[in-house]
Amino acid sequence: MELPIIVRKRMRPPAASALWAVFFSQRGLYSPEAAIFEAALACEDTVKREAARTLIEKLHDLWNKGDLSRIPEIYDEAFIAHMPKGWERSEFVGHDGVRDAIERIRSAFPDWHEKVENMIVERDKVVTRYVSTGTHSGSFIGIPETGRCVSIDEISIYRIAGDRVAEQWCLTDDLTLARQLGRL
Repeated sequence: MELPIIVRKRMRPPAASALWAVFFSQRGLYSPEAAIFEAALACEDTVKREAARTLIEKLHDLWNKGDLSRIPEIYDEAFIAHMPKGWERSEFVGHDGVRDAIERIRSAFPDWHEKVENMIVERDKVVTRYVSTGTHSGSFIGIPETGRCVSIDEISIYRIAGDRVAEQWCLTDDLTLARQLGRL
């Protein structure tokens, strides 16, 4: 029985490639050469995914440690971040924008820490769900120092271009942050 062409050409998950190769080759629908080619592509895809995962782990480490000299190794020069609309600045651009954002966070929360809870890597995008914590020791978005500890949930989507982060969309639990800082 011959399967429709769409089934033969559909991309398969890398982990299942070998099984699909055997299944289709036994039915004369999948050549050994195609299996080798697909395995090579799957291997290349795995390498790209691991590189993207490592890059985003470095990004969170940069925010945790505040080592601004690492910005060029992680962020593209034309980087743009899209932050929640209620923030003082809903976008920041380039290395200077990243530097300014890290300095503002770490001056208000010197012990700022982002703990990644989940990470999904797909093609040129990486999504992280993380918990950010810190002690409010300086002015932040117009709120004077409170000395309170905060813990807020965040989700970011990163677009990778080449070997750098080119764009980010970030959502934070601003309601919880406002409550923890005594604003609600």
